[in-house]
Amino acid sequence: MIIKKKFRLLLALIALFICLSSIEKTYAKYITSASGNTDVTISRWNIKLNNFDITNGSNFTNAIVPTFNGDEYTSAGIIAPSSEGNFSISIDGSETDTAYSLDFDIGISDDSAVKDLVITKYTIGDDPTEYNYDGNLVTNFNLGDNKIITYNFFIKWNDDETTETMSNADDTTAAYNNGKAIMNVNVKITQLAKWLCYF
Repeated sequence: MIIKKKFRLLLALIALFICLSSIEKTYAKYITSASGNTDVTISRWNIKLNNFDITNGSNFTNAIVPTFNGDEYTSAGIIAPSSEGNFSISIDGSETDTAYSLDFDIGISDDSAVKDLVITKYTIGDDPTEYNYDGNLVTNFNLGDNKIITYNFFIKWNDDETTETMSNADDTTAAYNNGKAIMNVNVKITQLAKWLCYF
């Protein structure tokens, strides 16, 4: 009987061991962890105006060089009533990975001795098509667009007696005082983005 009890006890212990080992496998948790980084390239934003890197400053005055060819009445390189000339702004967005908008705002500076400067027209690149300029020009550039383009603005000292704001005496005073004809040229460049709206 003792042997039977020992045998039953041994058998019970073996059964308990088998039961515990199967329960352990059933309720075992496996925990594994891993970590990593992702690299995402940030878009480039490097637009140059007349080869001037605007990320290094916002004043590109020295990069705008007006051209006055002169005529039979006026020397080249100077401006006088009825003179015509031009200046160009070259936009180089080839190192920019986003679409963007250009907003040109050109007008007479308050410091200008000549108040009758007007932009008569503009052209884009080598295209001879002339466009009227009304004081503001906005152009959008998409990713696939030509990223290097030149805008040519044509200037005239308005000497038309019906539309000029300066008298002949004012014109003469500006010349005697070594006045400068100054135009404000503001170019605002804005990244175009897709905005999602939920209503």
